[in-house]
Amino acid sequence: MRKGNYVDILKQHLKTSARKLKLGRKWVFQIDNDPKHTSKVVVKWLKNNKVKVLEWPSQTKRPTNLTPLHHPFKPVTLNVGMTMPSWFDIIGLQTDAEEDEAGIKHVSEKTKTLIDQEVKIGITSHRIVLGGFSQDGALSLYTALTTQQKPEGMVALSCWLPLQPSVTYPTSPIIPIPECLTVPALRLVWFVQQLCEFCNYGST
Repeated sequence: MRKGNYVDILKQHLKTSARKLKLGRKWVFQIDNDPKHTSKVVVKWLKNNKVKVLEWPSQTKRPTNLTPLHHPFKPVTLNVGMTMPSWFDIIGLQTDAEEDEAGIKHVSEKTKTLIDQEVKIGITSHRIVLGGFSQDGALSLYTALTTQQKPEGMVALSCWLPLQPSVTYPTSPIIPIPECLTVPALRLVWFVQQLCEFCNYGST
């Protein structure tokens, strides 16, 4: 695609899409450092049309480091003992179900080691964000609340807080962002209650 083609696409679809999505005037457009995205003709069009652009980190600076972790394969009790990608064993979905404490703590310590390594090479902890979906979200919540470092935040999607009774909430809380999509009802209610208490909103 040439830069001229890209401008044509912006003309036809950018503001139209914003109107259809009812974003109002407070939306921000994000593009990366692809040469056609940063070309003079594109930059000029965006400026002339008063499009607010979220800057992408320059390649001359240390780029944002996304470190995806890959699940090991292990037997999961809830999956009739069959092997599947999983950080730790899941024994049941009830709020009082037994938890794989050793497995949860083991993988959390590995995650904390990765955080410590980033800090050692000069990335301050307030520039680190943990996040994930389901088990990954649960691991992010537990790790962020138990690490000695102070990450900037966490994104916990459709998950729960493991080993909840053993977690001590920080005085300056890290606010998780839940998107409850597939959590069974009991887990969902329990997680929302814990989240409300954690954020000092009070459970409703």
